[in-house]
Amino acid sequence: MPPSDWFASIQSVNFPDRLIRHRDFLGFVDRLDNAHSLEARDFDFTIGPGLADERLFSIQASNFPNHYLRHQDFRLKLQEFKQGDELFAQDATFELTPALAYTRGDVAPAGISLRSFNIRDHFVRHSNFELWLAKYEDTEFFQKDASFHVIKHSFQEIH
Repeated sequence: MPPSDWFASIQSVNFPDRLIRHRDFLGFVDRLDNAHSLEARDFDFTIGPGLADERLFSIQASNFPNHYLRHQDFRLKLQEFKQGDELFAQDATFELTPALAYTRGDVAPAGISLRSFNIRDHFVRHSNFELWLAKYEDTEFFQKDASFHVIKHSFQEIH
C-alpha cells in the first residue's frame, strides 16, 4: 500500500534551528526567521509516494506544484517532474530509514535519514548547510548531518 501524503517541514537533527528548504532551486538547511514571510513556504513540503517506487517517498515543494527535491550531480535540487522521465523519478525517490544519528545509542531512536533509491549506499546530508547526496560514512559527524525530524502539518497550516 502506498504511503499517504504528509505536509511537513524537515528539521536537521544536529542543527535543530534549521529546516530543509529550497532556495534558488537548490536544497539547503536554513533558519526560518519569519514564519509569516513569503519565503516561509520554501520550508514546506509534501512527502508522498515515491515517483519510482510508490512504497518509498518523494518530496514535493508545497509552493511549486510538481517540483520535487532530486539529486543531480550529487546536489539536491528542486526541479519540475516531467511524466515519463525515469531518471528523474529515480533521483527523486528516497527510502526513509531510522535516523542514522541514533545508531550509536544516542537518546531515543527518532527521526529519519533519506537513502537514495538509485544509489543505495548514499544518503541525503547537509554540508556547509547545503543538501548533498553523499556516500555513507560510519562516523558520528556524517550520521548527524544525514538525520532529520519530520514535523507534520495539517494542510490548512501551510496554505
